[in-house]
Formats: sequence, structure tokens, C-alpha cells
Amino acid sequence: MRPFVVPFIEHATRVLVPDYPGHGLNGDPSVPLTLDTLLDSVGEALDDLLGGEPYALVGNSLGGLVALDYAAKRPAQCRGVVLLSPAGAASSVEDWEALMAAFGMKTRRDALLFMSRIYHRVPFAAQLIAHELPASVQRRGVQDLFGSVSQEISVPAADLAKLTMPILFTWGMSERLLPDAHLAWWRQNLPPHAVIERPEGWGHCPHFDQPGPLAERIAAFLRVAPS
Repeated sequence: MRPFVVPFIEHATRVLVPDYPGHGLNGDPSVPLTLDTLLDSVGEALDDLLGGEPYALVGNSLGGLVALDYAAKRPAQCRGVVLLSPAGAASSVEDWEALMAAFGMKTRRDALLFMSRIYHRVPFAAQLIAHELPASVQRRGVQDLFGSVSQEISVPAADLAKLTMPILFTWGMSERLLPDAHLAWWRQNLPPHAVIERPEGWGHCPHFDQPGPLAERIAAFLRVAPS
């Protein structure tokens, strides 16, 4: 995240980058980490950290679903939402099973294949640490979370329709993890004022592929967004 956060700090007075329970440097939670538990805990943490001041939310993949949940429940807190290949679209059984299979990494070879689906082009440095990825995915908190979700879980279209804050939605041309059907669902269900972009050279995680240009694009979007 550092290559993205550092240039973005130039455009913001404060940047928060939370780790989810059972992810990153956080230990496994004391209770099973379900999707509802995750949404509630992140929401409460942001309430404490933000102190009632409106902020823009940026969410990639699962973080996109978290950002939308927060925005739907606390619209007054959100001056804008930026979605980077977000999770939360309705999915067919086939697409869902293929997505879950992609996370079933056991070997370095599996991890390299997964990386080829989330990067536009896998950097050499990432290849050097690919062997660490399977253990990260097998953490109890991560596995509990996977066990709590299914293809039937999506962001309710009615909740999306109620969002009035500025929304920037990006889905890179090199997106290879989430299926095209998910993009079609978002196009159909995001509110009409949402800005939808398909940048070249961006994969599933554009903060890895193009951290500087991503920071510039988000800053430009927020500069013209109503306060």
C-alpha cells in the first residue's frame, strides 16, 4: 500500500488504511469472522476514527463491499466513494465456484497463478514472495470469512439506488479475477450519477499496478466532488 498512500498523502489531510480482523498484521479475532462481523467491526472502527467528520472511502475488492455498506448505513459520513473492482455483485453458481477456487492456493505455483490474475503484469518482487501467499489465505480469520459468504450475497440494488454521494467506479481492462458478469451487474445497478471507468494497464488491484496514477485520479475526482 505504501507506493499508493505516499503520493496520495499529498492530496489529503488525513489517510487511514485499516487492516481487517484476521488480516494483515492483525491477529485472528476471538470469534468467527463472518461477513456481518467484518462489516460491523470496520464500521465501528471508522466511526471512532473519523469522529463524525465526512471522509471519502476507497475500497478495492472486498474493501469495495465494505465501503458501500458503510456509505449506505452512514451517508452523512461519506463525501465520496471510490470503488476499485469491488466485490458484492450478484453471481452465478459457476462464477462463484471459479472465484473461490482461485483462492484455494496450496503451492507457490498456485500463488503465481493467482498473482497473474490480480496484477496487470506481475512484478519480479511479488514473484519472490509468492510462497508466502498460501499461508496468508489459510489463516483462520480468512477461512472463516470465506465460509460465511456465498453467491447469494450481494449488495442490495435498493441500497445502491439510494446513494447520492459522488461515486467513482473503476474496473481495469486487465481485470482477470472477477468475471465480466459482475461488471455488467454493477453497470446495471449503480446509481446513474456514478462515474464508470475502464483504465488500460489496471488489473484487479490498481494500487499495485499504477499507484501514482491511481492516487492522481482519485484526488482529481474528489476535487470536483461536492463537499
